[in-house]
Amino acid sequence: AISRPAHGRPGVVLALSQEHPSQEHPSGKSLLLQHADQEAREIGGLFRASNVVSDAGPDDLLQRGKTAYILHVAAHADNPGGAWQSAILLRQPVPVIDLQEFVAPHLEMVVLSACETQGTEVSKTDEAVSLQRAFLAAGAHTVLASLWKVDDDTTRELMLAFYGFLRRG
Repeated sequence: AISRPAHGRPGVVLALSQEHPSQEHPSGKSLLLQHADQEAREIGGLFRASNVVSDAGPDDLLQRGKTAYILHVAAHADNPGGAWQSAILLRQPVPVIDLQEFVAPHLEMVVLSACETQGTEVSKTDEAVSLQRAFLAAGAHTVLASLWKVDDDTTRELMLAFYGFLRRG
């Protein structure tokens, strides 16, 4: 179970969502997520000290995420040419390389509620590269990520159940 923030630590749950990314998928597939904003709002509603950002952009993640205790991202992720090119698709993409500068010492947990966010690749220097590893390197104690494609509404239901059980301990 996630413990409550200790005195002096932030108690903020930052839930980010993106329903209408500005970019298009190269395959022409729609990037519309009909339930991402609802997911973020419902999860934010489970916690008293929460901050829900719809139509989130890179600054919402990279700046506001630094003070979060739990960071929940309901969006698309993309991995077009391997882990080094992976990105979280918010209003504009947040590439894994940009997360190398992200430092979040209070971050207890990151939930990447998106498709295939666990894809890992080993670099020529034997370092594992992935969205998940970037958040662990930033200071997150736990990262929940997906190995496969996930349905938007089913993921919303799963995340609500997950946080409900988490709150109950």
